Amino acid sequence: MLIDETMPTYDASETHSRVVNAGVSTTWETLLALRPEDIPVARLLFTLRSLPGLVAGRDVLPVRSDATLLSQFQSGGFCELGRRPPVELALGLVGRFWTLGGGVVAVSPAEFAAFDRPGYARAVMSFSLSGTEDGCTIRTETRVQATDDAARTSFRRYWRVIGPFSGLTRREWLRAIASVAEETN
Repeated sequence: MLIDETMPTYDASETHSRVVNAGVSTTWETLLALRPEDIPVARLLFTLRSLPGLVAGRDVLPVRSDATLLSQFQSGGFCELGRRPPVELALGLVGRFWTLGGGVVAVSPAEFAAFDRPGYARAVMSFSLSGTEDGCTIRTETRVQATDDAARTSFRRYWRVIGPFSGLTRREWLRAIASVAEETN
């Protein structure tokens, strides 16, 4: 799987899945086309995540209804690490997620693989689909690997607070994909 190729070892991992009563192709297209209004709770959580940056006087990317969620993630610093239509997609992000502004570093896929600057963490978010044209399972997995012990400690403290909300966002994302795909089917 792409996530295994891009981050075989990691410090933290979270996995969620959902059965979809629609085929792999329909579900894949829904994943690519989903917009913020399809996930109301995600909009709220993204806004809350932006507040520290606003307080610190940084520009924050707005949640735009005219762009897909995936394109907005890429505008926010995620790079596409791999795509195997219609079954896999992996995105990567480098940053200091535990800081007010997130400390995101824009990297290419090649730079992501080699990134080892102390004080940062690399995160991979993947989606994988399996099944038939009658129904499928969509799975998301997130893995994080810190570049050093200090970053690992900071990330783990951050994740104890943020992890449940991150999981909620991913579960809601899967729920929205299933709902839209099943309506389309």
